[in-house]
Amino acid sequence: MEEAKQLLERAGYKVKAANKKATVITRINGKSHMGYIEADFVVAKKNKKYVVAVKSGELADASEPLTRRQLIEYSHVYKPDGILLLDLNRAELNKIEFSFPKDAREYFFQFLVILLIVFVTAGIIWLMIQLKLF
Repeated sequence: MEEAKQLLERAGYKVKAANKKATVITRINGKSHMGYIEADFVVAKKNKKYVVAVKSGELADASEPLTRRQLIEYSHVYKPDGILLLDLNRAELNKIEFSFPKDAREYFFQFLVILLIVFVTAGIIWLMIQLKLF
């Protein structure tokens, strides 16, 4: 891990914590189970916090399912400004971002809300014209 720390520092990151644990409570059928998630590093740069996963070999690919799941967990649990994946074999640091396309039903709901607002606004304007308040 010393090699990883040095690579992060050379890239301009200040190491805030190594092997940082965060508690996670998983509820199964109403029963709580304590556990934790452990990030390899928490670093900072320009007043922003990043969580770093250090990997090598095939796991150093953010599209690999196990790594991707771990990085999504980091994003959710630590709520950092960014997620970094450090490939030790290549001495390569990558910023990882996720986006989840919206479901078509969400767009339809948003469309209905906008349509309702437009009709209510038009109705109020029409009423004001009829009552000669406009």
